[in-house]
Amino acid sequence: MTEANDEKRSMALERLYNEISTAGVASNLVKRGDEGNDFDILVCKHSELGGDEPVMGQYFFPDFDGPDEVCYFTAMLTVKTKLTPDERSLLIPRAEEVNEQLVCGHFAVYPEIGLVYKITVPLSEELDDDDFYDQINITAAHAMTLTGSFRGMFE
Repeated sequence: MTEANDEKRSMALERLYNEISTAGVASNLVKRGDEGNDFDILVCKHSELGGDEPVMGQYFFPDFDGPDEVCYFTAMLTVKTKLTPDERSLLIPRAEEVNEQLVCGHFAVYPEIGLVYKITVPLSEELDDDDFYDQINITAAHAMTLTGSFRGMFE
């Protein structure tokens, strides 16, 4: 990875932040080094997805060593937090049922986080800036749509 590629990822995430915040979603772009982060991360409070508890979204490029000129983009949306052990044991089979219907990404129950929808996609850093941004925007929109569509199955 090069410094230019770091800048490309940072600019794409900033562009996503601008689009999401313009749409009225409460969001915060935390830059690498701020709050101890190893990478830039966009944090959003998706109250527009309904439910009693807002969905918390995190969008970032994880620090993962992959092939040259390939990076990875992750969208992780937390649907439910502070789950009791009984709630976790009820949600795991539901997540498995829902995951059978999904074409990509998955729901998972993490004891320390809660119920999460997560998708990570590989991206070529050789794409021009607009195409690179389009790919992360599609991934983020996909994650939001699926989370909103399947959220009711976990209520």
